[in-house]
Amino acid sequence: MSDMRTRPVVIAQCTLAAVLVLGGCSSAPGAVATTGPSPVVTIPADPAAALAAASSRLGTQSARFTISYGEGEPFGSKQSGVVDPATGRWELTSDSYVIRRIDGDVYVKLTKVPATLPEKVYTKAIGKWIHQRVPHGAEYSRTFNKDFPWYTGRSVASGTDIVKAGDRSYRGRISFDESIRPSADTPQAADFVVELDGEGRITRMSLVAPDAKVSPTDLTYTYTDFGLPVDVSAPPPGEVIEMLLPLPAMGIV
Repeated sequence: MSDMRTRPVVIAQCTLAAVLVLGGCSSAPGAVATTGPSPVVTIPADPAAALAAASSRLGTQSARFTISYGEGEPFGSKQSGVVDPATGRWELTSDSYVIRRIDGDVYVKLTKVPATLPEKVYTKAIGKWIHQRVPHGAEYSRTFNKDFPWYTGRSVASGTDIVKAGDRSYRGRISFDESIRPSADTPQAADFVVELDGEGRITRMSLVAPDAKVSPTDLTYTYTDFGLPVDVSAPPPGEVIEMLLPLPAMGIV
């Protein structure tokens, strides 16, 4: 049975990332996705310039990524996946499902029934790939926006008060204009910590919004294995079923 008490927590966890999508974080002009290794680069000495350069490189290579949420996330505290920016295809895995984005199609395989879905209805779907089209309004979606999973990392390019916190780590703050905040419960700002690798690429980005009105909200993205081969394809037709699956109820928004 669904637990209605989880919904405020879902809102708190989701809006921090969603507001970054509404803020218009996008690919750097002229960026071309590649799967091979990138050339060695010099990290700019100026902290803001270093993050601007690092932000522009996200989405130019395939990568592994993880998404970790703060305490209280009811759908599992961590998700992991792979993405190929050249095709826009990706696969995302949590403790209860696997999602594949194939162009305009979405395939979801339940490995167990999430606590927010009726067990009697969805037990029969476990192990099958449930097919759906990409949801309407995907450009405003946290998960189905065309810049997933890069937009959170790219948001540091618009940060303020950026200072160096370590050899290749930086701190700063992102403020959210009222025009892009979905509700009064959306955080007004978030502090961030970013780590770069030796080639100036973002490998970790954590956001904390201490002024969130529903609950303290934090979110961490990591990016690793840049340039790895990624092959995300549609499941065999015999494993695919057509069935209504309320993705928002699973925290997939």
